[in-house]
Amino acid sequence: MNSNPDISPLRKALALLLVAVLAVVVFLSACQPAPAAMSPQDFETQWHDLIGQRNYTAAQKLIDQREKQNPGDAEVSIARANLYFRQATSAAAGFSGSGRGAGSAGDSAKFDTLLVHRALDELSQGIARHPDRFDMRLGLAYLFQQVGLRVPQAQLIRETVAYTKAHPDSLHWTYGDPLPNVAEIYVPQMLHDYVRYYVDRAAPGDDQAVFALGQTIMEAYPHSPYVPNDIAYWFGQQGDWANSLKYLEAAERADSTDALVLYNLGWANEQLKRKAPATHYYRRALVVGAAGGKTDISQSAQQRLTAMGQ
Repeated sequence: MNSNPDISPLRKALALLLVAVLAVVVFLSACQPAPAAMSPQDFETQWHDLIGQRNYTAAQKLIDQREKQNPGDAEVSIARANLYFRQATSAAAGFSGSGRGAGSAGDSAKFDTLLVHRALDELSQGIARHPDRFDMRLGLAYLFQQVGLRVPQAQLIRETVAYTKAHPDSLHWTYGDPLPNVAEIYVPQMLHDYVRYYVDRAAPGDDQAVFALGQTIMEAYPHSPYVPNDIAYWFGQQGDWANSLKYLEAAERADSTDALVLYNLGWANEQLKRKAPATHYYRRALVVGAAGGKTDISQSAQQRLTAMGQ
């Protein structure tokens, strides 16, 4: 007796129909377009809102989903670093898309060290994959600043300056967009915020950070007035007007049309009892400030001239 009798005609028909249905399903599935990837802007809005609500589980799920869609995506590194940093510091602000954050530096003793290092490592790895992302570099510099790691921050700034000088035309900003301005202007303009942070805080040891960061930036971008003006302000806080004037003169050489630098030159000369050069610089600050729409500077210059009887 045959142990494998033929399938009945009805069963054959049903089997063929099932195969046909499955084939259609597979065909239609293959023809379905892949779900559109979320734009970097929309992705940032969603993870930022979830982290702000402390819905860390949902934020992690969102980040993981994007990583599956876009392996190695720079936006994933930024989001995950923010997630870890917020978890590590509770109320800390993290850093924004511009690479800078809001809020003051905290006490590292209040941080979850493991999560802080996860945030730092995540962003460091992201920069290794995307060295052209200037915003990520600033974000990491901000995190170092917030946890009091001045030495790694100085090293990062040195590496960043070296990279930006070598690749001025291939740098990218938030969402991978081009820099808003040419690198020669924009890079030192953004980096000086980290010098200014230590100038304004003036905590023990911050003077070393001021000069370490400032020297690196000034050597690479000698035509930018921002950092020498910051250092001049630091000397002014100490009452060392002679050194303040020296750095202000360097700032003027970098850009003789900066109204703030001109006003500060007037102020430093006035503190040194040098009436003639003080008057000269206040007058220049008044004219340049008015022409550039910086009425606060022009008004302040006029007030100093009036006080000096000019």
